[in-house]
Amino acid sequence: MKQLKTPKGTRDYTHPETETRRGAIDKIVAVFRKHGAVEIETPVLELRDLLLDRYGDDTKLIYNLEDQQGELCSLRYDLTVPFARLLGMKNIQKIKRFQIGKVYRRDQPAMTKGRHREFYQCDFDIAGSHPEMAADAECLAALCSVLDALGVGRYTVVVGHRLVLDGVLEVCNVPAGKKKTVLSSIDKIEKQGWECVLDELTREKGIDRSVASAIRTVMETGTGLCSVKDNQVLMENETIKKGVAQMERLFSYVDAFGRLGSVVFDIKLARGLDYYTGLIFEAVLEDKSVGSIAGGGRYDELVGQLSGKGPVPCVGFSVGIERIFAMLKEEGTENNTVAVIGVGKEEETLGWAMRVAALLWRRNIGARLDLGRRFLDQIQRCEREDTRVAVIVGKKETAEKTVLVKSVKEKDDRGRPVPEAEIVVAVEALLRTA
Repeated sequence: MKQLKTPKGTRDYTHPETETRRGAIDKIVAVFRKHGAVEIETPVLELRDLLLDRYGDDTKLIYNLEDQQGELCSLRYDLTVPFARLLGMKNIQKIKRFQIGKVYRRDQPAMTKGRHREFYQCDFDIAGSHPEMAADAECLAALCSVLDALGVGRYTVVVGHRLVLDGVLEVCNVPAGKKKTVLSSIDKIEKQGWECVLDELTREKGIDRSVASAIRTVMETGTGLCSVKDNQVLMENETIKKGVAQMERLFSYVDAFGRLGSVVFDIKLARGLDYYTGLIFEAVLEDKSVGSIAGGGRYDELVGQLSGKGPVPCVGFSVGIERIFAMLKEEGTENNTVAVIGVGKEEETLGWAMRVAALLWRRNIGARLDLGRRFLDQIQRCEREDTRVAVIVGKKETAEKTVLVKSVKEKDDRGRPVPEAEIVVAVEALLRTA
């Protein structure tokens, strides 16, 4: 018999995993809406030519589809390029948007760490002209709010600037035609280490070893913004001076948003996507091993490159919900759904159990009906699904229009009788303490 399985790098989600992820997405969307963003959607498929040469070395990870009646299509690699296509196609000059959707990458998966081939991204972008670095700072503030809302623990938002990196490559005499591919290698320093990166630069990409060593020397003398400013050789480069000035302005705005303590500059941050033109950033957890959980940057030229029209300044970020989900699943999440358990014959308790469930629903308390099974089976289901509170309805309770409210984890708790008028208060109180 053929073995049933999902393709490599993909997986099914069942309850309660779907609830955990939905809860996380709802928190993210709430933050996006607070910032005034509107929701958009784009197709999962895009014309292949649109996606080529946008992702540096990662272009090879795009899923290409068979010829569809003369159109060569691919699955979208991210939500940014489709968004830029939408702006150019509809001639949109200014918008603050968010989008939640699946993207696809033919990457080497690591499922336990949230690195999949099919996964959700949660994107927030600000398009249009704004005071220099103001929209960039708002994106950083929004990202911090998202991470706070998700309760991921201690995190750092690491920022860099493409102008600073471009200037470093100029100082180190990297050939102009090799800059993008060198940046793609620099992006791997944290994951692979300098020896692997130097080998890639010299052996695979034809960079002279003296040039590669010069890049390493610059980046190992100090990664902070002060180290760059104190380096006289670097500050003689006009490209670096412009990038540093923008970063100083950015940090003043981040301070105004009250997020200065969460943001640090690192000259090594590259982010290998070709479309970034200014600020780049990613969020990393301090006590976890799941890698970066969000990233983004400024891409002022992408819309113009796609449309052939004038540029539309854009900056934004994407939250990798699968990596966060892997962490939330590992740590466990609180289940606030109440089990309304009918005990005895269904015809005797069903109507009252339905009324109790409806009462809880009207007060925005999650409740599931569990009827027609042995009481022990019902409680065991509660334990499997981490349901903390059970509302028990039997023949006696139906006649008296009461319920028994019970803490599931307390084995000896037989349930406290509660009249109809006090059901909501009793359930809410037990949810806070159970």
